[in-house]
Amino acid sequence: MSVEGWALLLVVAFLIGYIMGHRLGVIEGYRHGAVFSPIELRRRTLERGRCVICGAPVRGVTQSEAVGDTGCRNAD
Repeated sequence: MSVEGWALLLVVAFLIGYIMGHRLGVIEGYRHGAVFSPIELRRRTLERGRCVICGAPVRGVTQSEAVGDTGCRNAD
Protein backbone atom coordinates (compact mmCIF):
# COMPACT_ATOMS: atom_id res chain seq x y z
CA MET A 1 0.00 0.00 0.00
CA SER A 2 1.34 3.42 -0.91
CA VAL A 3 1.78 6.41 1.37
CA GLU A 4 -1.33 8.04 -0.08
CA GLY A 5 -3.38 4.93 0.71
CA TRP A 6 -2.20 4.92 4.33
CA ALA A 7 -2.89 8.64 4.67
CA LEU A 8 -6.40 8.20 3.26
CA LEU A 9 -7.04 5.27 5.60
CA LEU A 10 -5.83 7.33 8.56
CA VAL A 11 -8.05 10.30 7.66
CA VAL A 12 -11.11 8.07 7.17
CA ALA A 13 -10.48 6.29 10.48
CA PHE A 14 -10.10 9.66 12.25
CA LEU A 15 -13.35 10.98 10.75
CA ILE A 16 -15.30 7.85 11.69
CA GLY A 17 -13.96 8.06 15.25
CA TYR A 18 -14.78 11.75 15.46
CA ILE A 19 -18.34 11.26 14.21
CA MET A 20 -19.01 8.37 16.60
CA GLY A 21 -17.50 10.24 19.55
CA HIS A 22 -19.45 13.40 18.78
CA ARG A 23 -22.71 11.46 18.58
CA LEU A 24 -22.09 9.65 21.86
CA GLY A 25 -21.07 12.93 23.51
CA VAL A 26 -24.30 14.62 22.47
CA ILE A 27 -26.36 11.71 23.81
CA GLU A 28 -24.47 11.66 27.11
CA GLY A 29 -24.75 15.45 27.44
CA TYR A 30 -28.49 15.30 26.93
CA ARG A 31 -28.82 12.63 29.63
CA HIS A 32 -26.64 14.62 32.03
CA GLY A 33 -28.77 17.73 31.45
CA ALA A 34 -32.01 15.83 32.02
CA VAL A 35 -30.69 14.57 35.37
CA PHE A 36 -29.17 17.89 36.46
CA SER A 37 -31.94 20.34 35.47
CA PRO A 38 -34.48 19.52 38.25
CA ILE A 39 -31.75 19.96 40.86
CA GLU A 40 -30.70 23.28 39.35
CA LEU A 41 -34.30 24.54 39.18
CA ARG A 42 -34.79 23.62 42.83
CA ARG A 43 -31.58 25.45 43.82
CA ARG A 44 -32.58 28.61 41.96
CA THR A 45 -36.08 28.50 43.45
CA LEU A 46 -34.71 28.27 46.99
CA GLU A 47 -32.14 31.03 46.39
CA ARG A 48 -34.61 33.52 44.89
CA GLY A 49 -37.56 32.71 47.14
CA ARG A 50 -39.82 32.33 44.10
CA CYS A 51 -40.44 29.47 41.69
CA VAL A 52 -38.51 30.03 38.47
CA ILE A 53 -41.28 28.29 36.49
CA CYS A 54 -44.53 29.82 37.75
CA GLY A 55 -43.34 32.65 40.06
CA ALA A 56 -45.13 31.32 43.17
CA PRO A 57 -43.46 32.41 46.41
CA VAL A 58 -41.65 29.81 48.50
CA ARG A 59 -43.69 28.81 51.56
CA GLY A 60 -42.21 27.71 54.87
CA VAL A 61 -38.58 27.62 53.76
CA THR A 62 -35.79 29.87 54.91
CA GLN A 63 -32.91 30.56 52.55
CA SER A 64 -30.52 28.44 54.61
CA GLU A 65 -32.75 25.36 54.34
CA ALA A 66 -32.49 23.08 51.36
CA VAL A 67 -35.74 21.13 51.92
CA GLY A 68 -39.38 22.04 52.17
CA ASP A 69 -42.47 22.85 50.15
CA THR A 70 -41.83 25.45 47.46
CA GLY A 71 -45.52 26.03 46.87
CA CYS A 72 -45.02 25.49 43.14
CA ARG A 73 -47.40 23.27 41.25
CA ASN A 74 -44.72 22.58 38.59
CA ALA A 75 -41.73 21.74 40.82
CA ASP A 76 -42.58 18.07 41.36
